[in-house]
Amino acid sequence: MPHSHESLGKLSEGRDNNFNLIRMVATAMVLASHSYVVTSGDIHSEPWVGLLGMTPGGVAVDGFFALSGFLVTGSLLRSDALRSFAVARALRIYPALWVALVVSTLVIGLSFSEFRFAEFISHPQTWRYLLKNATMLMGSEAFLPGAFAHNPFSMQVNVSLWTLRWELRLYVLVALMWWCTGRWRRGSNREATMAALVLGTAVVLLATTIALMILGKPNDAPRLGSMFFSGAAYWSYRRHIRIRGDWTLIMVAMMGAAMCLSPHAFELVYRLCFPYLLFFLAFIPGRALNNSSSVSIRNYNRVGDYSYGMYVYAFPIQQIVTALMPGIGTWALTGVAGALTLLLSIVSWHMVEKPAMALKQSVLRRVPMWRIQN
Repeated sequence: MPHSHESLGKLSEGRDNNFNLIRMVATAMVLASHSYVVTSGDIHSEPWVGLLGMTPGGVAVDGFFALSGFLVTGSLLRSDALRSFAVARALRIYPALWVALVVSTLVIGLSFSEFRFAEFISHPQTWRYLLKNATMLMGSEAFLPGAFAHNPFSMQVNVSLWTLRWELRLYVLVALMWWCTGRWRRGSNREATMAALVLGTAVVLLATTIALMILGKPNDAPRLGSMFFSGAAYWSYRRHIRIRGDWTLIMVAMMGAAMCLSPHAFELVYRLCFPYLLFFLAFIPGRALNNSSSVSIRNYNRVGDYSYGMYVYAFPIQQIVTALMPGIGTWALTGVAGALTLLLSIVSWHMVEKPAMALKQSVLRRVPMWRIQN
């Protein structure tokens, strides 16, 4: 396959990648998975669980964290100060989240709650939903009082937000690692120390995830952390990692064979192979198409990154559609809610997310100069 023997470091130079497209496909997978839950009220209703031991939505979330580990670590190591990194991450996450919280509370939650206005506004759970989700420092909340009381998955307004708390905690952890290595090392020695640290963390978290899986006690923290730090390790060792089509085919075959054995066997092979397959998809397919066609899937990057808006608005929209169209089927809900959420995410990108990120330099000039030496 053309270009499939290049190093990940060479492939990741510039913006010639499929990251935006992968994130959009991942959000569609999450939305489809949630459609089973929203229409049935049963979190175990997806047919994939018995076959693979996981859901497409779970795979998508793993992908989000692996890509995030790769991109965030790269951003951190290129940043001239932790202050700059922190401001960039905050502007990417919080403005759109805050707008989504206001919309989901004062428009969606209030409109579809059995509680009257005064009861809804004064209810402690309303403020708990707003305040906990506004920072994510103390976890997240999915409930609003009286909301969607007659839906199969009642009272829950936005279950998707729970992953953001882990995302933010992992940002803090990798930034703390980078700061600590700066206290011990300088120059190339510092980067080598950081690379070894993130790789060791990825291995420990992966081993913990597998051990808990075998014991039947899965836990989100090591699972998501292992994917994040796997992505971070791929960034740290990108110059030494070759992205090859033949290796990719072997990994796909291994996953297919493991799927025939048992869900546990599949998950074991999946967790070892998934980050590599993800980065193959992130860089190779568009390059291959470019050699044979004037139309490239890379052109999607010009559209914008609507995935975050899709992620924070999809579940409330699914609940609205279910409330207005009782008895709607899983795939009909996926299609209707997907189209409506896409429209909302386009508005979010152009009116909130993109303008917020453009404020980085302005915010940096106003934030106190607590520069931490990198």
